Amino acid sequence: MIAVFDDYHIDRIEAYDAPQIHHLLASNYEHFETYFPKTLAENLTEELSEAFVKKKIDAFNNQEEFLFTIKKTITGAIVGLVFIKDLDWTIQKGEFGYGIAKDFQNKGIASKAIQNLTAYAFKTLNLKILIAIIYKDNSASIKVVEHSGFTWTRTLEKEFKPNNQSPLDMELYTLHHER
Repeated sequence: MIAVFDDYHIDRIEAYDAPQIHHLLASNYEHFETYFPKTLAENLTEELSEAFVKKKIDAFNNQEEFLFTIKKTITGAIVGLVFIKDLDWTIQKGEFGYGIAKDFQNKGIASKAIQNLTAYAFKTLNLKILIAIIYKDNSASIKVVEHSGFTWTRTLEKEFKPNNQSPLDMELYTLHHER
């Protein structure tokens, strides 16, 4: 276990998580479809989720990308996912990507998960820079990173293209580790 807070805990991705990841994404499809189209496409069936999880475990073990689950401690139900991705080990930088099930938003879960995983990224992974790229109208996600110490850096023009939509300008938030 990486961290425990309130009624939740954070853990690295494991093979047995595949059915629950499929369920999380399938039951929240509309909620995740704009910002997680690739993750959704890789988890349309339980079989695809098994392949997705295997790929993410390999990436974790090879330090190419880190995927964590946020689970309810009592039931073990997955309520969210957090990625540390787009790693650049030469400058010790990584990017957060995260999503919480719709029914679990606005409860501080994402903020506490990002705070705990920020500490993990700095202490365990030895990263020096963390970023988050967020759509300007996603005020809940902006609050998550701001509560976690990130600061707005700049606007990235036409940075992200959702399926069947025009490219969106995104906001870059950054946090530097002070040693």
